[in-house]
Amino acid sequence: MNGKEILQIAHQMAGLSSLAEDSAVVLDASGIKRVAAGIDVATAELMLAKEAGADMVIAHHPTFSPGCLDGYRSLKILLDRMVELGVPPVPAGKVIHTIQDRIRRGRQGNSSNYDRAPSIARLISMPLMSLHTPLCIVGSRIVQNTLGEHLAAAQDPRLADIMDGLMQLPESRRSISPPALYVGAPDDYAGKAVVLFSHEAAEYPEISLELFEAGVGTLILPYASENVISAVKDQNIGNIAVMGHVTADSVGINALLSYLEGQGVEVLRMSGVINVREEA
Repeated sequence: MNGKEILQIAHQMAGLSSLAEDSAVVLDASGIKRVAAGIDVATAELMLAKEAGADMVIAHHPTFSPGCLDGYRSLKILLDRMVELGVPPVPAGKVIHTIQDRIRRGRQGNSSNYDRAPSIARLISMPLMSLHTPLCIVGSRIVQNTLGEHLAAAQDPRLADIMDGLMQLPESRRSISPPALYVGAPDDYAGKAVVLFSHEAAEYPEISLELFEAGVGTLILPYASENVISAVKDQNIGNIAVMGHVTADSVGINALLSYLEGQGVEVLRMSGVINVREEA
């Protein structure tokens, strides 16, 4: 197995037919038998993985220059998801394109050291790859399915039922920052509950407001900025629960890592990835 095959596996798990711009192989390797996986990867993680004998490092957050600078292009996937959830295509497109422009201007003019990790990986010959949007999609689906099973018998589920459902995930139970309710009270009706593990949905209130207008009752996000929380409270239009950023990221990452372990690959979880195997 090589890095490109792992990249393809992650995209297949997410149901993506084309590669997301924020995911790529930086430095490939063949015959991978041991991987080290982390949410954030920099010099320390690369050197640790090298010392531990890893054949490949998998980073969740983008570590490579095109991914850091052009990752906003993958928001077309979020646009499709918004339309799927009932937001009319025109307003959904305008919201996403506005956000893309903001991100593009910010990244073109910022001082991010986007080649930091890749340059170290090349210098010490430590194979490296990043998998972002595909694993966010995988994680969202796992949590959505878990919630669906938990709420199947409930009539008019309340937000307390949503929170109980989120705690069915092993990542939630092992997290030091478990799911929390940010907008709404436990006894409030949940309505249509949608899991959306998206940085942009967590940061930009326009996305949440459009989804609530389209009939979503409760959004489950990885985290929520104060701008999002304030806008939703001001509009009094919906509920927001957060999974916890590290917790949410770990769900999708663990799904891929479990698959690799099933293929005989040894996995070292580090840099924030919640080790659910310790609970088994």
